[in-house]
Amino acid sequence: MQLKIKILKDKSGDIKVSFPYSSSLIAKIKTIFSRYRWHPEEKCWSFSNSNGTLEKILEVFEGEKVYIDSALQFATHL
Repeated sequence: MQLKIKILKDKSGDIKVSFPYSSSLIAKIKTIFSRYRWHPEEKCWSFSNSNGTLEKILEVFEGEKVYIDSALQFATHL
């Protein structure tokens, strides 16, 4: 069974990524950029929504079951 990764846009415009605990997915997310932040209370990772960030996240999680917030889906078609 594949884990579902959620990619959301928060109120501040940052990209938040969450998924059930998996050491292999944690290792993947840490390769995206050095500027990520773990939010233990929300159990998610956040990234600045800058040029190329969403594409890099999707590249790292290629082959995984991913849900993308509709607020971010337009950006994947640019």
